Amino acid sequence: GEVKADITIYMLQPHTGRGLGVRALMEACRCAFAEWPLLRSIHAFIRQENDKSRKAFSKAGFVPAGPFPDCQPGHCEMVLQRKP
Repeated sequence: GEVKADITIYMLQPHTGRGLGVRALMEACRCAFAEWPLLRSIHAFIRQENDKSRKAFSKAGFVPAGPFPDCQPGHCEMVLQRKP
């Protein structure tokens, strides 16, 4: 089957709003794809009301994948696919 990974990020208040989270996500995903050639996608599960987090993942290249049945109610899934 498809090899995939989950990613989580948490930014402390003094470090928010400066684009650091987006840069950290992009670098972590770049490193993951480089380290694991069989990795096809990276998934994030974000609280629906967390607009800042959804925007950060979107800026890092993640796209909505719709509700995920195994995740807690009120969460959405976003996914970043390996580029061919």
